[in-house]
Amino acid sequence: MSHPFTTDSPLRSDRVQELLRHLEAGHVDVKEVRARAACPVRAAVQVRPADVDRRDQQCVEGVTTEVQRSGVVCLLERPVLPGNVFHVAFDREHLQLDSQLVVCDRVAMLSDCAFDVHFRFVREVELPEDVDRG
Repeated sequence: MSHPFTTDSPLRSDRVQELLRHLEAGHVDVKEVRARAACPVRAAVQVRPADVDRRDQQCVEGVTTEVQRSGVVCLLERPVLPGNVFHVAFDREHLQLDSQLVVCDRVAMLSDCAFDVHFRFVREVELPEDVDRG
């Protein structure tokens, strides 16, 4: 029975099947979502300019807060410029991930000496098996 204030009609069998097909088409692969999800990881990190000429002159240290296949979020002691390319090296004892080239996507100032920085990997990485994926 339809509602008195609308023109909706009760669902017919063919309409129900059409809606079910629509839901199935939008099916989400849970394994794929988990593989792409951010994982909380605390590992020391060093961020240096990607430019080889300046790599030994500047270094910002911090700690990762989360990592995913497409990028990493860090808590740094100094800000970096969004849009710039950096070389990041992780503490291999806590995160078995090779050094990576990253692009800074976003920086948020948390305090005078704490900055939340979002980096995007230049190419997607394969996370180590020991990273907790939820």
